[in-house]
Amino acid sequence: MYASVKEARTRLFEELDGDYPCASWLPILFQNPAATVLKYPRSQNWSQIFVKANMVLLMLAMVSSLTWLIGREISFSNRLSAGEKILDNKIASPEKIAGINQLKIQNYELAIQNFEKALKNQPDDPETLIYLNNAQAEKQSRNSAQEPVQIGLAVPIGSSINVAREIMRGVAQAQQEINRQGGLNGRLLKVVIANDDNKAEIAEEIARRFVNRPDIQAVVGHNSSDASVPAAYIYQNQGLVMISPTSSSTQLTEIQRHRGDNYIYRTIVNHGAIINRLTDYLKYSGMERIGICRDTKAKEHSTLKAFEDSIRNRGLTKVDLQCDFGLERFNPEDAIQDATSKQVDAIYLDPQIDRLYRALKLAEVNQGKFVLLGNSSFQTVSTLNHGRFTKGMVLAVTWDWRDLKTTDFMKNAEQLWQNKNGITWRTANAFDATKVIAIAMSKTANINRQNIQTILANGFVWEDGATGKIEFTSQGDRISNHPGTLLQVRPDPKHRDRYDFGLHSAVQNRLSQGEQILMKPPGEKPNSAKQGGVDAYAAGNYSQAIAYFQKALHMDSQDPETWIYLQNSRAAALNDTLKIAVVVPIGSNLSVSRQILQGIAQAQLEINTQGGIKGKLLQIVIANDDNKAEIAQQIAYNFSEQKQEILAVIGSNVSDASVAACKIYQQSQIVNISPTSFSLELSGCGNYIFRTAPNVRFIADVLSKYAVQTAKTKKLAICVDEQAKDNQSFRDEFTFQVQEYGGQIIKIFCDFSHPQFQPDKIIQDAKNQGAQGILLAPHIDRIEQALKLAASNQGQLKLYGSTSLYTPQTIQQGKANINGLVVPATWHLQAQLNPEFNQKSQTMWGQNNVTWRTATSYDAAMTIIRGLQTSNTPQDLQKTLSDRNFSTKGATGTIQFFQSGDRDNKNNALLLQVQPTSTSADGYDFVLVSKKGF
Repeated sequence: MYASVKEARTRLFEELDGDYPCASWLPILFQNPAATVLKYPRSQNWSQIFVKANMVLLMLAMVSSLTWLIGREISFSNRLSAGEKILDNKIASPEKIAGINQLKIQNYELAIQNFEKALKNQPDDPETLIYLNNAQAEKQSRNSAQEPVQIGLAVPIGSSINVAREIMRGVAQAQQEINRQGGLNGRLLKVVIANDDNKAEIAEEIARRFVNRPDIQAVVGHNSSDASVPAAYIYQNQGLVMISPTSSSTQLTEIQRHRGDNYIYRTIVNHGAIINRLTDYLKYSGMERIGICRDTKAKEHSTLKAFEDSIRNRGLTKVDLQCDFGLERFNPEDAIQDATSKQVDAIYLDPQIDRLYRALKLAEVNQGKFVLLGNSSFQTVSTLNHGRFTKGMVLAVTWDWRDLKTTDFMKNAEQLWQNKNGITWRTANAFDATKVIAIAMSKTANINRQNIQTILANGFVWEDGATGKIEFTSQGDRISNHPGTLLQVRPDPKHRDRYDFGLHSAVQNRLSQGEQILMKPPGEKPNSAKQGGVDAYAAGNYSQAIAYFQKALHMDSQDPETWIYLQNSRAAALNDTLKIAVVVPIGSNLSVSRQILQGIAQAQLEINTQGGIKGKLLQIVIANDDNKAEIAQQIAYNFSEQKQEILAVIGSNVSDASVAACKIYQQSQIVNISPTSFSLELSGCGNYIFRTAPNVRFIADVLSKYAVQTAKTKKLAICVDEQAKDNQSFRDEFTFQVQEYGGQIIKIFCDFSHPQFQPDKIIQDAKNQGAQGILLAPHIDRIEQALKLAASNQGQLKLYGSTSLYTPQTIQQGKANINGLVVPATWHLQAQLNPEFNQKSQTMWGQNNVTWRTATSYDAAMTIIRGLQTSNTPQDLQKTLSDRNFSTKGATGTIQFFQSGDRDNKNNALLLQVQPTSTSADGYDFVLVSKKGF
């Protein structure tokens, strides 16, 4: 190529330049079509390159932004629906899909038909009901030219579907009721559902979209405080009413508002009072060290703070555990191990609703070791699905239909949804939120955002809410004095999840008819067969429970609790029972409780073996009141709420508890028979109150006469427990009778309940004043004080005692120190008051294990059994027992009652004396020395 160009230039110059100046003779170059295109190189212009590069990048950014915006719009449009799409994809039947498709093309008639078919197959799907209501509203709008009134509903469908459904059920039910009643000034209500996933940024965007839609007049939502608080700022600033049915955050009331211009409300009540109910339960149950499992990832902690403040105010101890549901590497095993090492009594779980699954995992690891407490998030189907591990969990909620008796709402809800456990406090509060908005709309001829706010902000009151009366403070908080409700996860064989949320009182863990072991000796583990029995009973597997309890009795045949649970299991298996209860002081006096339960178990076994009462087997509910008045009252209140099931109650043991509870039984019209209380105060409690123990006057008379006239103890000192009503009554009657028989009471200061009790000084004071004997009248739970006094006495003064001292503990601990002690009694084996009872009781419980408490408790049970043979209700039973012609044979003789309810003691007054005996393993025993009236 180079040579050709050179030759051309030479020839051009030589031959043509003169004739043809500027002419060119160059070879013509042709591009080879198979080769790369030839281009002349150009100089680099960097500024142009930079500009063009930026233009390309800008175009790419614009395309990317446009793509993101389109994607974001598609994403958020998929989060909102009034029926154009399914948000709850887990319920997407062909009929529901067909309804959606027809609604999109505005074929409302076919949409309605398909939604109705979908609901027939899946009645508890609230999304479908909302879309059905919306289709009906659009159809009516087409026919009447009146546009529907629209509200927004924000729920966490993507993150907590069960919670979302519970809320949607309340809104759907309210929407249906409103529309069936003609709507709002002739306009039907339409609901636009939005899924915020309980996430702040999504909730904020949904709030903006609702605000920017002029057809949305108000919003129900959002669910969690993490979502509701950030969204509330937008609603407040843009003037759109938001009513949260579920967010308890105090931050909602801290949003800056102008006076009279509040747009944020809630139908959920403040959690402070509700939390107090939970901590009261802890205090009454004797749990002091409370472990805390928190969620640091949650943005709102007002409920946990209220709980921590409440346990501190009640003198309980907060124990922080290595337990944080917000950690990605949350380890439930570490949490339980930490709780064990720190010796907590219970664990409070406070997860954000989207991390509830982690708390349920902890429950699985816990395996029932610790009592679990939960915030209101736990009232959802997921908790019941894990019922095997959450059994016994106690949670505080704002509402339960059984507590507030909101029968209309619940009746309609059950009929509508056909799933009681899908109707929670969220459902009721969402129903109320929707109705509140509708009522506000109905009060104005011009429905708009400002008018709705004005009505709510100016003394709004609605008396008939599902959760009670609804009114608001100026900041939008719910005004309510309802203390909330405690629920407990309990086995329920009739429920599809096999577990249910039962109403829990402060004493629920003190009650059992087979679901839990109450009689637990300190330091001893229940035998595995008995534990298997209660687990099977709790699960409703009664045949398996029977087998386990039978095996447990082979291991310990003298356990009255196991005998009762065995009979209860047999009765439950037949599902045709009569039920009574017995109250005993298990926590404070296991020995006395065992004695009482022996009599109850023996009576139950006898009647059930004979075929029951009118063909129905008898079941026994055991309750533990610890001999404490306040707990006895709580138990009485609990039984009063179950008076359709509990036909009568036996107990309490001591008079302090019996007198405290008797007024509740009287008011509730439940027959109450005390087998061991002697207090005169019971006589005036009412006509539903009876006792198989004799009147204190009778037994005080027998003992005082013996002391003064037979034993020639003319001068007697008295030592009493000033906190024991029955022994105070005994002291007063004994004092009077001693003086009547010519004796003298030596006055000394001696109180077994006094913190500086000094037995040596008391004996010396009594001797110095010339006492020949001393009466010991201790509280049953402070017998050891009386035994200390006996040890200090060293036989110097003759010893007399109240019936409290007739117990195996006196012999086992007192031995030679109480040799010669004389006590009154209503029963003793040697008296042979009922040989048949004696024989059976010795066979069941052993020769030296039966006391007067066993006998009088047996009498109380047999009295009720005899009365129920001609009675069907507690009222009928009361009339039967009050009849002077009523009588029955008991372990202590014939049983009849005066009109006061006192035992007619014609023939049973015994005196026993502690004497050495070769038949007792302790070397001493109570021996019959006097038998009056036989």
